[in-house]
Amino acid sequence: MPSIKALITVALLGASSVTATWGKFHQPVNWGCGNSKAPQKERDDCSSRGSFFTYIGGKGKAVCCSEKTKTPPRDIDCPIGWYMHKWEKCCIPPKEVNECDCGEGFTWNSNLNKCTKNKQHCKPSEWWHERSKECVPNTPSKGDCPKGKTCPKGWYWCKWTKKCRPETPHTPAPDCDDWNDNTQCCEPPATPSGNPKPPHGQPPKDDKPKPKPPHGQPPKDEKPKPKPQPGHGHDKDKKDDKHGYNNGHHWKRTVEERVQAAVKLRTEQEQLEIQQEELNAMYCPGRLQACSVNGTASLDHSWSYECIDTQSELESCGGCASTGEGVDCTALPGVRAVTCNAGQCEAYNCATGFKLVDSVCVAL
Repeated sequence: MPSIKALITVALLGASSVTATWGKFHQPVNWGCGNSKAPQKERDDCSSRGSFFTYIGGKGKAVCCSEKTKTPPRDIDCPIGWYMHKWEKCCIPPKEVNECDCGEGFTWNSNLNKCTKNKQHCKPSEWWHERSKECVPNTPSKGDCPKGKTCPKGWYWCKWTKKCRPETPHTPAPDCDDWNDNTQCCEPPATPSGNPKPPHGQPPKDDKPKPKPPHGQPPKDEKPKPKPQPGHGHDKDKKDDKHGYNNGHHWKRTVEERVQAAVKLRTEQEQLEIQQEELNAMYCPGRLQACSVNGTASLDHSWSYECIDTQSELESCGGCASTGEGVDCTALPGVRAVTCNAGQCEAYNCATGFKLVDSVCVAL
């Protein structure tokens, strides 16, 4: 099943900033569920790669979402990019982890599994915009954005209200990360120092150094320390000197030195954990985690990573697979259909020669 990821490359040397546009609204949600409420035939039919089960009708029934059941919406309003279920005539997501954006003139109805139009007392030539709590005209009166302000994609600057307004009821939610609910536009807030942030789409200046990448990623250019050479000129019968080597043999550490080494290692591990939290907060939105991409280190000292929801990502379930912390659910033995739920792999269909026991495929 495809994942919701954003691949970003950070230049660790000579780079002053990294920019990425993240929608503030409608973060990806895991719509997958178990198949206990589905008929056996539907379970067997819903085992192809990319297919999954989801609840409809207020979690009253589990239906299969696959290439066989998906069709473009007809006579029904579905979230942007979603499909209609061929037989249930309700909206289903294209992927197990997906956004749910009905558009600015609609609201998601979880009982009906479709988008319903916002209802308020507006003129026939207007429609109700819930975000601004105003009636918006069907024919926009467009103007030019003032300096320092921009409107999201599919929005326009209204000459009369002096705010951004969606062009149609099906316009997506604001796609800028500096959306201001008070002014209803993309407007960078002032920093604590009083200096405003750069306009939407422009990189900020580096006010403080970024944390180093996790252990195992390309660090700054540092010359490798020369390996210590065996001691020369020492008496063969003497015990080790204070330099750690004598006649090419390693000296044994004392208990105190071992304790000091263990404390140092633990401190380094704690620093790495804090460093990972800083990376997540700096480069990824919400609860997404910055996971290194294997094999992307290059000669220009760049570090590539993906922003992953490790609570629902199939190929990095429970943590980053690149560091060994997470699990690739699709690679588990005997699995035909599987989901990642709350950071745990849960199988719901097994290959021949395996049986399903507590969401795990066990060999017969």
